[in-house]
Amino acid sequence: LIHWYPGGEESPGSEGSAGAGFSGRRDGGGFAASDTGPRLVTHKLRLGYQELSADEALSRILPADVTVPTGFETVGHIAHLNLRAEHEPHKAAVAHVLLDKLPHIRTVVNKTGETGGPFRTFAMEVLAGEGGEVLETEVSENGLTYRLDFRAVYWNSKLGTERARLVDSFAPGDVVLDLCCGVGPIALLAARKCTAVYANDLNPTAVKYVEVNQKKNNAKNVFMNLAGVSCMDARDCVAMRVAEVAAAAAAAA
Repeated sequence: LIHWYPGGEESPGSEGSAGAGFSGRRDGGGFAASDTGPRLVTHKLRLGYQELSADEALSRILPADVTVPTGFETVGHIAHLNLRAEHEPHKAAVAHVLLDKLPHIRTVVNKTGETGGPFRTFAMEVLAGEGGEVLETEVSENGLTYRLDFRAVYWNSKLGTERARLVDSFAPGDVVLDLCCGVGPIALLAARKCTAVYANDLNPTAVKYVEVNQKKNNAKNVFMNLAGVSCMDARDCVAMRVAEVAAAAAAAA
């Protein structure tokens, strides 16, 4: 760090000592000036942990041969990591640094199993912060807010742009059947635009959150009404909705 105080100007904090005719250091190297021109004074500045970013802190904490984990997913107040084997001995330290350095993060989790099963969920461990069997959080996406239990339902924050692109392709007169709706990021967004939207998911927890999120967003004057919500296998749902359409057409004939 270098300060440059030209001669002839009063140095800050000099208590009336004019720059002209004053030469010397203050407080071990605070500033210097002379009547012959400016002088450069070098300061040593020590930065502690509090001044470091998360990446900077991790690069100092982790061994030199261990990669600093970056590019994790954020789901509301949850940081979702996918750590490698090399991070296993250091995962607690990594999690606590993220908790310290990222004010909006209150929970850090690590993926421990593959995404799969009937509900497209995965096993995870809580490394730091709040939460246990239920990891409920809120996510804002495309103008709507979604509450969800990250452990119990499928959610991928990286798909927000793709979901918006898909709904943009719908026409106002369309009838939409979202067979694997999750907590509703497509169905509820489409319900603001289309004639009728039906939401379905095999996961009962996801279906519960669809209904919660519809009420939550309607309470904020973002009005949307799903034409129907169901919890069943996608094939059965299609059969049911087709039968309903056929029955309605027959009744109108």
